[in-house]
Amino acid sequence: METTEKKMSASSERIKRAALHWTNLLEGYNNMAKIPADYFNKEVNGIISKEKIVINEDKYARLKKFSEKQGINITDIIELIYGLILQEYTFERDVMFGSTMNIIPVRITTEEKETFVDALKTFVNQKNISKEYLTYMLSEIEKNSPLDKKLINTIFVSGNVDMYAKDMIDDLMRLKGYEFAVDMVAGEGTLVIRAKYMPSKYSKDTAERVLSMFETVISQIVENEKIEMKDIRFVSREEEEEIFEEFNMSCKKRPPDMTFMDGFYEQVKKTPDNIAISDEKTSMTYRELDIVTERFAGYLNSIGIKREDTVAVILPRNIGVIIAAISIMKAGAAVFPIDISNPSVRMSYLLEDSEAKVIITSKKLENQLPKTDKKLLFIENESMFNTDIPITEYVYPDNCAYRISTSGSTGRPKCMSIEHRSLMNMCMYAIDYINADENDICGVYLSFSFDAAVKQIFPYLLCGASVDIIPETARANEYTVNEYCEKKGITILAVPTIFAKRFIKNCDNKYLRVLQSGGDKLKGYKERNYKIYNEYGPAEFTVLATSFYVDKEYEKIPIGKPIYNTYAYIFDMNGNICPIGVPGELCLSGIQISRGYMHKEELTKEKFVENPFAFDKYTRFMYKTGDLAKWLEDGNIDCIGRMDSQVKIKGIRVEIYEIENEINNIPEIKSSVCIARPDEKGELYLKAFYVSDEEVDPKKVKNYLQMSLPPYMVPEYIMQIDKIPVTPIGKVNKKKLPKENIPV
Repeated sequence: METTEKKMSASSERIKRAALHWTNLLEGYNNMAKIPADYFNKEVNGIISKEKIVINEDKYARLKKFSEKQGINITDIIELIYGLILQEYTFERDVMFGSTMNIIPVRITTEEKETFVDALKTFVNQKNISKEYLTYMLSEIEKNSPLDKKLINTIFVSGNVDMYAKDMIDDLMRLKGYEFAVDMVAGEGTLVIRAKYMPSKYSKDTAERVLSMFETVISQIVENEKIEMKDIRFVSREEEEEIFEEFNMSCKKRPPDMTFMDGFYEQVKKTPDNIAISDEKTSMTYRELDIVTERFAGYLNSIGIKREDTVAVILPRNIGVIIAAISIMKAGAAVFPIDISNPSVRMSYLLEDSEAKVIITSKKLENQLPKTDKKLLFIENESMFNTDIPITEYVYPDNCAYRISTSGSTGRPKCMSIEHRSLMNMCMYAIDYINADENDICGVYLSFSFDAAVKQIFPYLLCGASVDIIPETARANEYTVNEYCEKKGITILAVPTIFAKRFIKNCDNKYLRVLQSGGDKLKGYKERNYKIYNEYGPAEFTVLATSFYVDKEYEKIPIGKPIYNTYAYIFDMNGNICPIGVPGELCLSGIQISRGYMHKEELTKEKFVENPFAFDKYTRFMYKTGDLAKWLEDGNIDCIGRMDSQVKIKGIRVEIYEIENEINNIPEIKSSVCIARPDEKGELYLKAFYVSDEEVDPKKVKNYLQMSLPPYMVPEYIMQIDKIPVTPIGKVNKKKLPKENIPV
């Protein structure tokens, strides 16, 4: 009896020690480590596909020598490399996966300056300790993790350890729902590494790329035994050449050595009698626009406006905005548009931050302006346009054309300066890629303070087209916009993504030939008599950086390829180039880069960094967008989401974009937005909203999310709404989302 009690006591102690070991190993871990899927809507049929790579004899011999020197077997080396590959794919330094057919959780956490050998020793030590506690069930380990059943999402198996792994791994994947696995066999003279995957989730290219990374990393560790984590590259030399020479070099065209005014003067000579600008009530030819802006520019110079000065424009939605903008540029100054809907405090800050010398406004808006000592010029004052005062300032391509503000993470706007040569490069591409000409009419839908409005105005005044300002009354919804476009014969229209989705769904138009969407993820396709383009470009990079022609239904619509004289780089956590298909931070370089943020030197240094691949004066710096993106096989870019969309729910870090992406993977859903709101105690909870053409039960959405996300990432409240509310500049207006919480 005593012996039985002792045995039970000893068993209980072993279980306690095992529980403590796994609890300690899991502490603070909440990442879902897996190779990101390529497909989301293919039928899962249980089929497992296989690809393999055979490490060449010479490289394998060197790896065995490395293994013997470190006193660590080859299986552990290859397994650690798989952990590093998972880190690369997840953009995380902390990953966990299952090892062997017993699915033993192994955790790989690395530091930038840690050597591969040190990481290897730490990893082997962890595995040796874990071996003592193999009897502790995986289901019990999962219960101690906030990830629950999503703790392990991929496995690594060695035929040298599990003799029957080759025959059983497929069944294990089906049983556990693992979509990707790696197994290996190291023989006397060969090393074979295989990727097993569900073709309903992954392409053959992805499997082959994962395998090629093993070879790429092996080459580096046998070449340099002291290599540090930050120096390990996952992209092969051949693939890097493809990214630089094919994906980026197709955009080359001679940079424009001219100002916007140079181009405008040329166009006035070509099409003097064409309508240049119009609104609901009036219009103006190129000749008339040239004359009136010449006079106003001279007046601006006469009151002290010099080259590079800032002139703020706060006007109603009419042609006065464009008249003011061109006059300011002709005077050598920088245009700074401010939306009158801004609160007074924000307007005051913008005027000070931009160093505005003068405000061009309207008598009608005088009472809405903040108190200021800036000089006010009222657009109704005809004497400013009836002078013969000559323009005294000369403008150069490297002078500032306009200043624009964008929201800051602290709530404070950031003001930046865009030069004429940057503006001209964007205009040149904007005209060429849609073949814009003097027969076109571009409808200006966006707010003038929104950076994308720049692309709706300036390019078309360089090709003889007409720019028509859509009035506020016609901007109510997609139907009123469409009606106005048909009435005015508008052929080109650019709108925010959220609006574009509704317009494409509901509106055909006999005149419209181009619809451009930007600012968010575009999803869905409906064949129309107009072409649809998905565009991407931050204000810091002159509005337009990439574009993609949407000609059919895509699983995920890319943002396209870099435009003329601009270059895109995608970097991993260590600042190395990402392989194709691997997410990293998107950085942009080239002629369109802005000067940085006014009065924010530290932020400018953080976001505008030296380009390690610079080859001329335009590529010396690159802008870190803060967007997570990846290269696709055809050279297009897939923008995954913002890297700063992070919130903490119950102490656990959550990336909002990951939840939105999962909701958007449901075929019936057109768009979604997820937010974090505080409860009565101040604790954040998640709430998701979605839009669909049909009735989609929130329970279906919740069930889908529960299958693909850990419990803490599933929103507490999920609601279908008719449309996602937006701000005047086309961003999601979170304040106008429904407040009521209806349990699912």
